[in-house]
Amino acid sequence: MIRLFKWLALIVAVLAVLALGSLTVAVLTVDPNDFKPRITAQVKKATGRELTLAGDIGWSFYPWLGLNLGKASLANPPGFGDQPFARIDEIDIKVKLLPLLRKQLQARQIVISGVSLDLQKDRQGRDNWSDLAKGAGESAKAPEKAAEGGVPSGLKIRVNGLKLRNLKLRYRDRQAGTDIRIDPLNLTTGAIELGKPVRFEGGLALEMTGLAVKLPLSGQLTADLEHNRYRLDDFELTPTITGDGLPANGLTGAIQLDLAADLNAQTLKASTLRLALDDLTLEGQLAVDRLIDNPAFSGHLASNDFNPGVLMTALGVEAPKLADNAALQRAALAFDLKGDAKRLSLENLSATLDDSTLRGRFALTDLARMAMAFDLELDAIDIDRYLPASTETAAAQASTPATASDTLPLPIDMLRKLRIDGVARVGKLTASKLQFQNASVTVKADHGALRIAPLRAEAYQGKAVIDAQLDVRGDTPLWKASIDLAGVRSEDILQTLFGDRYLSGEAAFKARIDTRSDSIEGLQRNLGGNFSVSFKDGTIKGSKLSKKINEARNFWRKLQGKPPVTDDIGENTHFSSLTATGRITHGVIENHDLKILAPIFQAKGEGRIDLPRKFIDYSLSLADEGPEDAGRTFVPLQIKGPFDNLHFKLRLDSVLKARANAKLEAEKARLKAKADAEKARLKARLESEKAAKKAELEAKAAEKKAELKKKAEEKKQELKKKLEDKLKDELKGLF
Repeated sequence: MIRLFKWLALIVAVLAVLALGSLTVAVLTVDPNDFKPRITAQVKKATGRELTLAGDIGWSFYPWLGLNLGKASLANPPGFGDQPFARIDEIDIKVKLLPLLRKQLQARQIVISGVSLDLQKDRQGRDNWSDLAKGAGESAKAPEKAAEGGVPSGLKIRVNGLKLRNLKLRYRDRQAGTDIRIDPLNLTTGAIELGKPVRFEGGLALEMTGLAVKLPLSGQLTADLEHNRYRLDDFELTPTITGDGLPANGLTGAIQLDLAADLNAQTLKASTLRLALDDLTLEGQLAVDRLIDNPAFSGHLASNDFNPGVLMTALGVEAPKLADNAALQRAALAFDLKGDAKRLSLENLSATLDDSTLRGRFALTDLARMAMAFDLELDAIDIDRYLPASTETAAAQASTPATASDTLPLPIDMLRKLRIDGVARVGKLTASKLQFQNASVTVKADHGALRIAPLRAEAYQGKAVIDAQLDVRGDTPLWKASIDLAGVRSEDILQTLFGDRYLSGEAAFKARIDTRSDSIEGLQRNLGGNFSVSFKDGTIKGSKLSKKINEARNFWRKLQGKPPVTDDIGENTHFSSLTATGRITHGVIENHDLKILAPIFQAKGEGRIDLPRKFIDYSLSLADEGPEDAGRTFVPLQIKGPFDNLHFKLRLDSVLKARANAKLEAEKARLKAKADAEKARLKARLESEKAAKKAELEAKAAEKKAELKKKAEEKKQELKKKLEDKLKDELKGLF
């Protein structure tokens, strides 16, 4: 915008020079209008553009040396349309003649009316003013040398005033799609004398896509041209902004400052600087060194105590409904400002929001690369206070699909450009009702990879170390985290998260998790990883769980024919260890190896915790006292329901059914054993009878065999005797 005003001043100066040149011609000739063709020809030669002098050129000689230039216009270069680049309705300048002989310049009010500029840049990046700037720069070299000495010595200048009426400017950039209009710009000054304050007032109306600004202004300017020093006092802008997303009545602010510039020393100082916007006011000072060569600025700004909610409403932004109605009610800001064209830093930063105070340093170390560094310390903050208010029940949330409001508003393009190297510390931090102390975090970001490593904090007598990463280099944000908790007391955490002190003890927890999504529901649904948890030297506090353990104990005693116990297990029941591991798949935590060892009971468990649905379905089996795994009776305890309304139910029926089944199986085994014994007896008897019969048969066979053998022997003896007798008879016959 400053550049546009510089061009406005240049065009007005060119037209004023033309007007003064025309006046000189008029003084030396009878009719200055006769020189219009020569003037337009010279402009054509110098700029390549057509100058149209539609109005008459009027002049006067005594007592006022004056010039009145009527309507005139300068054409655009080829390719930028038929409308004029610059137009003017009237310039009226009158200087008293005789005082000029005494080195005194006395002028009536200078009137410049109806100046209109049309600045354009086409789709190829060509503009319609650079050719004029080149010509103006070459022609300005000689005057610059002549002006090095400043205002001629002894010259006294007094102008009764300057009046700019109905100035218009339009800037269109077809590459960027920008269209800005200033229509009108009016300015009126008081008497102008060198070295003396000049009052001025005026204003402009600015329009651009979706936005309109009315900008009244006033102030007092003092110019020391000889020493190149300038002062702007009591300067005030009171803009009113209307447009898309802003309140119907618009947004009204105020800018007030006192400014001093020394162009020879290249310094600029705003000794008083006040910016006001509805409930917010910023006040301070600003100084600029090396103003022309390489501007470097420093200063201090501090705000009043303002209400952020009221300010958001004034800006046309609906203040969010937070979990704590007393949140977002008070804020303040103060900092020292340092920087130049390449970097910006906020030193000695102090910012308060409600009961929290942030101190430290923040710097944009490279504006072109969006590189930043910070070292910040926050005394305390309760993040839960600033979460959106919700009236939905957990069950409704579990059954309701994600909506657009569930989307995480991640500025992906900005994150990909960020370069961050910083550290932040928090004295006390509350998040999801969990409390942490002495937290510190180191943040690094480069080309879309953001890493918080490590995040350290003390919590519940233990320590937490977290390494978190966000990667937006792909189409969908990727989240990773490793969590390591050690020596943490569990009872207060469980009370905070689930509303009951299920277990106390020194806990350790490790997890490696990852997920990808741009919504809260998606983060839970895509969550994956693994974890391990262990407790040692703990106790079971008074809770639903402890009552169920008591019920299980009395059930065991009843089965054993013993009287029930009446003492409360809650406060004095110790356990030596609790261990569990598990996996996380699509937001569902699964565990199958939970194990609790205690003097009077044991427990083992398995089940699922569904994070997207905020629902638990877990079975914890409780056993009576005795040696580990020595034939114990396990009573299943079913834990089921949404996180904030868990139901505990001892499945005694399943135990009785199991015992009945066990008795039935035992009876079946007894009857089977009896039947097997009778069968074995009958089989043995049969085998015995078979053996006896066999023995009898074998005896008879042996007896028969012996009888036959005897008869055979007798027969043998009988035959032998007959043979012997026959032999004897034959022998007797021989002899």
